[in-house]
Amino acid sequence: MARGWKSNRRPWHPAPRDEDNREVIAEFLGDDALQSSGYGLYAMFGRPHQKPVDVRVQERIAAAQIKDPTSQMIWAQKFTEEEKKKGGPIRYGGGKKRPHWWR
Repeated sequence: MARGWKSNRRPWHPAPRDEDNREVIAEFLGDDALQSSGYGLYAMFGRPHQKPVDVRVQERIAAAQIKDPTSQMIWAQKFTEEEKKKGGPIRYGGGKKRPHWWR
């Protein structure tokens, strides 16, 4: 099979790796295409505000060290309600929505 010119092209050169820890990118002088693409993604999507609700609930259950499956489900419902309220809008002028006087 003949190799065309397209098979040799790469979008960017692989990042140099640290010799001790292969998962870490080594420091080097010059432009870093991988890092600059990360800046572009950050500009497009922004920083994630917080972890998903399910992950936060599981972390709270693990931190409380609840072993009983029934208790885990009960606490999971309670923690889910609390975590969903954290992400909601803040109400000013009283905690509850007051009924209108004409109803």
